[in-house]
Amino acid sequence: ACRSVLIQLRAAIPDGPLPYLLGQFSYADMVMIAGLQMIAPYKETQLYQDPATCRCWPHPRLAHEFADVLEWRDRIAARHWTLF
Repeated sequence: ACRSVLIQLRAAIPDGPLPYLLGQFSYADMVMIAGLQMIAPYKETQLYQDPATCRCWPHPRLAHEFADVLEWRDRIAARHWTLF
């Protein structure tokens, strides 16, 4: 199920300097960024994650396969993280 959602997300990410899902930064981007925490945490996260959660959530195989989606997440999060 996660993989099919990630495939759809990859297809929805537009090319360009500001690749927002709906053309401008929106709740859609925030939801996807938050959901991707379960695949691989954003390195500079301000979200509290206890050690047990950090051990349970990551999914290295999906993180590797969808590294481009995680890079998209990192670009958007780096630009807008203070808004979360």
